[in-house]
Formats: sequence, structure tokens, C-alpha cells
Amino acid sequence: MESMFRTKFVNVIFLLSFIFSLASCSTSDILSSHSETKLYMINIYGGWCKTCSRVEPAIKKIQQQIKNTAGLKYLVFDQTNPETLLGSEKLSVKYGLEEIFEVERHTGEVIFVDAKTKEVLTRFYGVDDSNIYWAAIRKLMSGESFESITAERKEYILSKPALAEIQQAKLYVVDIHHDMCGGCAITAPVFEEVALEYKNDLDVSFFTFDLTSPETVKETSKLAEDLGIYQIYKSHKHTGEVLFIDAKSTQILKAIALEKNKQVYYDIIAELL
Repeated sequence: MESMFRTKFVNVIFLLSFIFSLASCSTSDILSSHSETKLYMINIYGGWCKTCSRVEPAIKKIQQQIKNTAGLKYLVFDQTNPETLLGSEKLSVKYGLEEIFEVERHTGEVIFVDAKTKEVLTRFYGVDDSNIYWAAIRKLMSGESFESITAERKEYILSKPALAEIQQAKLYVVDIHHDMCGGCAITAPVFEEVALEYKNDLDVSFFTFDLTSPETVKETSKLAEDLGIYQIYKSHKHTGEVLFIDAKSTQILKAIALEKNKQVYYDIIAELL
């Protein structure tokens, strides 16, 4: 009789332990689901970018406001140099944002991305008021929409020659471009004027790494791959910069940024050829 009572007692203890562990597990799952990221706030940053510097105080302020906000994750995609680009690429892989990292190249812009669908919900360019960021976060976290604040997109005629034509050249002159980049408004017109002047010189090929849209990014990526300069494309995202690349060695020989003087182009090309 005593043995039977002991067995029943042990069984009850075991059952209670099992129920308690199950309840604990369920509670943990519930807490976990509440803490899952719903929204990414991504700062697309470049050390050369004046707009980035201007909005930095507002970004720092909103970072303090949101640091304990459940479901929201703040990230920086830093395009300043090859090292920061590599670090940002690894960060994008960690959070499953590789596609966003690849196509979103407008420095000075902050984008809000749905963590589940990876869709850009809204974007701000040059916004230096932390209250606007906070208002957007509250709306987006509750499932509502918030209107984007973006830069004006200018129309450019860009050098995009055929692959076969580029491959004849000894020297590549490459403009890293985004239609909404302030610096590109300085670089692109001068670049295109000089490109026109060298149109019949087969030793030099002028073309564009166009980072404006997902479509142009994919085209540019494919072009860089075909020319054997994909690593250069991958590690150089300074819009408004022009690279002079040796076609044979695929090495960058010179780089200039925001250059208004055409003579600088003439002198570099003469030196390198």
C-alpha cells in the first residue's frame, strides 16, 4: 500500500513538473513573439555625404528615443569605404536584407523596411527633425502608412555604351552615379561633356555605374561582372566620384570627385595613356 502511494506521488510530481515546463515554454514563446523585429529603420550613410552630416543630430536623438522600442531595429548601411561597405554587407546578411542593401544606395536617406516582407514602407531624405521620424515610427509600427519625403529626381543622359565597345578600350573612365545625388549634379554634366569629346577615341571608354534604381543596379552589376571589375563596383559606392581603371589589370589608377574642371580629365587621361 505504501509502495503504491509512493508511486502515485511520484507520478503526480512528474505530471506537475511537465505542466509547469510546458507553461514556461509557452510564456517564453509569447514573450519571444512580442520582441520579434517588425520594422527596420535603416540609415544609408556616406562619410562624404553633406546631407548625412546635416541630419546626424536628428538621427542620434531618435536613436535615444527608440532604443527600448520593442519590435524596431535601427541599422546603418555605411558606404564610406570598402571596409565599411563590407561590414554593412555582413550586417545585411545577418538580418536577411541583402537585396535592400544591394539596391538602396542614396546616401542621406533613411528607409523604413517591413521586417517580414522586406518591403520599403517609406523613405526620408534630408529630414533633420526627430519628431518626424518618431511620428513615422508610431504610424508604421501600428500598421498605418506614412508619406515619404524624398529628393527631387533629375533626368540625366548617361554614358552607357555597349559591352563590346567598352571592351576595346585600354582605359575605363567610370562615373558612380545616382539621379538623386546632389554631388552627381556637379559630376555628371562635366563627365558627359568630356565623354562626348572622347567618343571616337577607342583607347578610352566612358561609362556609368548607375545606382539609381533596382533595375539600373542590376544592369550595372552585370556590366561590372562582364568587364571583370565586379570587386571595384562592389567596394566603391561614392556617388559623384569618377574612377580611372586600367582595363587590362582592372586596377584603379586614379579617382576624382565632384570635379568641375574638364582639364583635370584631359590631364589624367593623357598621363595614363
